[in-house]
Amino acid sequence: MHLFKEENFKVKIDPAAKLIKEFKILIDRDKDRQKSTALKELAYIYYYIDYKSPYDKYDNEVKHTHLVNTLHLGKWKRDSAIDDAIAIYAELQETSSILALNVTKKALKTSINAINKVEEVIKDIIEQNEIDAKSLIEIVEKLLKLSETLPKAIDTIEIIEAKTKKEQTENVRIKGGGKINLFEDA
Repeated sequence: MHLFKEENFKVKIDPAAKLIKEFKILIDRDKDRQKSTALKELAYIYYYIDYKSPYDKYDNEVKHTHLVNTLHLGKWKRDSAIDDAIAIYAELQETSSILALNVTKKALKTSINAINKVEEVIKDIIEQNEIDAKSLIEIVEKLLKLSETLPKAIDTIEIIEAKTKKEQTENVRIKGGGKINLFEDA
């Protein structure tokens, strides 16, 4: 479902988003005529959860901090209405390929974190001279073996992303190159 898209570094919101209760709550609670807070909150939701988000590479805490700063949300606090909107948006964009993509990205992040942790351990061991050369070589070999899996995971992610983009464009095209609106049948 294409409720949000990024154009020229701004998030564009499909008017159909107003029909979804969780998004409507955010729009209705903003009493400003321009709905500037609601637009920022919807942008936050898009950047926080969408698989195409440039912030997808960060863990949730770092992502939240970046988004609050980037969107100039100031002392804004994420509340249950935002959490509900994030949950519904995640559910609406969920497909088999997006689920596979998210799982693969999570596995890649875990592998990278593991490699970083092993590097720290090796550095500590070397600095304290607490290991013999043979053991150190074994640890380095394991680290290299683990790092060999990263390019394969990246290739897998690229394949799944391409499949996901194809899947999403196929879902919105009709004869003559037009697009299906939210309440139209294909």
